[in-house]
Amino acid sequence: MPRHARLAASLAVLALASSTACGPSTFGDYPRSPVVVAPLDARPGWSAVEEPGWFSATMPGAPKTDFESIAVTGGRAEVKGVIATDQRSVWTWIRYFEVNAITSMLDPDTLLRAGRDDFMSLEGVRFLRDEPRAPGGPALDFVCAVAPRSPLDLSDQPMFARVRAYERRGGTSRVIFAIAVWPAATSDEAARAFFEGLRVKG
Repeated sequence: MPRHARLAASLAVLALASSTACGPSTFGDYPRSPVVVAPLDARPGWSAVEEPGWFSATMPGAPKTDFESIAVTGGRAEVKGVIATDQRSVWTWIRYFEVNAITSMLDPDTLLRAGRDDFMSLEGVRFLRDEPRAPGGPALDFVCAVAPRSPLDLSDQPMFARVRAYERRGGTSRVIFAIAVWPAATSDEAARAFFEGLRVKG
């Protein structure tokens, strides 16, 4: 399996698992059509990626899309993910889903808290700091150290991971996680370019 795919798979579980006596239910939704992708002239090798009505982003390479379900309180939520890497300076992915807040009884705070706790429970991941939050910015923004040979770092060098999460409230709770991982010994320029190019819509 390609390295970036293995790294992405390590982040598949973004929430806390639980079960019910009747077994887990499945809920949640995401856009069914393919994302819109075009070469990014301003940054050779990168792509402009858009999920209409959800986000636009610049990503370090040709993105791949995956679909899965993740465990959350009371069942499993369907998730769409877009993954891209330059195989050298940064590994990035965006995972997103929408949950009916009325039928599931799940609110964005619950989903975001579960995602943060689960991310930091991964082997080799150590919380470093929360980044300052500005009005209108991400609901979560934090940085972790990632140990070599851990699920998020298959190399022999330490890395850093930064996670930003966005939420929208209403009849549906929309959640978007944007994640970048880069070698600790190198510049975070590519990771910053990824986050700076992300525009959340809706």
